[in-house]
Amino acid sequence: MNKYGAVPSFKASIHTGEVTISEVGVSKKEIVYHGDTINTAARIRSSAHTLSQSLLISEAVRDQLDADTDLIFDDLGEHAFKDRDEMVHVYGVTANNQ
Repeated sequence: MNKYGAVPSFKASIHTGEVTISEVGVSKKEIVYHGDTINTAARIRSSAHTLSQSLLISEAVRDQLDADTDLIFDDLGEHAFKDRDEMVHVYGVTANNQ
């Protein structure tokens, strides 16, 4: 804030599932991630601006979280995403700053 007069803001999403990891390249190797989980997380993140949220999670992630948490979950319902046959239930996440 002191140097640039602004604080950066980010949009993010979290989804869970299987991911395939591969190493490509010979002289310059890279690790590449593939799979529906990565694509779904990217689609969820792309809706963060439209849904006015900084952090979105899928219901699959919400179901794995401890009920006793300082987080607030805003149920945003099911959403259709490009290249997905099934709807994805999405939650906005914020900190409970009591």
